[in-house]
Amino acid sequence: MPAPTAPRRFPVLRGQSNVATEIWQAWPRSVPWAWVERFRARAQGNHDQTLERLAKRGGLCPTELWIAAHDLRLFQKVIAVPSELECGEWLIAEMRRLGEVVG
Repeated sequence: MPAPTAPRRFPVLRGQSNVATEIWQAWPRSVPWAWVERFRARAQGNHDQTLERLAKRGGLCPTELWIAAHDLRLFQKVIAVPSELECGEWLIAEMRRLGEVVG
């Protein structure tokens, strides 16, 4: 009987952040694929790439995830996008809400 496979994960870009290293190192390295799947269409539309391609290229940063999860376009002017620091905190809170161990 084959061993069970781990649930699919989507990578989170962290190292290109403008926040302090000790802060972005607490952000998740990846998130459940199913969580990102909920806003697949917006993420793909914002980046003109499939989720699979985005994952192969390193994923999305917390700000890009926040924008897609809130069904907004990149560089939109409808509402103010939280800072990168706030988006990182939001991502941690979302993952904890899902029962993920973060930080």
